[in-house]
Amino acid sequence: MKKHRIKQARGFSLIEVLVALTIMAISLGLILEIFSGGLRKVNSGGDNFRAMLQAEALMNDLDVNLPLREGIQQGRTDQGYEWKIEIKLYEPEMGDVDVDVVVPLGELFDISVRVSWQSGLRTRDVMLNSLRYSTGEPQ
Repeated sequence: MKKHRIKQARGFSLIEVLVALTIMAISLGLILEIFSGGLRKVNSGGDNFRAMLQAEALMNDLDVNLPLREGIQQGRTDQGYEWKIEIKLYEPEMGDVDVDVVVPLGELFDISVRVSWQSGLRTRDVMLNSLRYSTGEPQ
């Protein structure tokens, strides 16, 4: 008599399929995280660039539209950036410059411009510092 052999089905078992799907899901999750991290960095770089442009515009506006006098000025832009300008008379420290230097017919101001914005749960900011000479009259 002939014995009939039952052919075993050739293919993947359920466990092999589940392991393969798990590995694929983890891989896709990692790839998406890498791309979303890159997009966050691009967005953050754009925010930094816009804030720096705002700080430069404020610095350039001093003594033209904004008075150049000691004190603190602050405000908020239409784009949601908060700015703060701190102006004080410059007082050289030992080693900075020759202390006997006299600025003729005007004053030398130490200016600090800070622009800040909310990025997610954190507050970010950029800051510019400069020295500016003024004769006391707007230019």
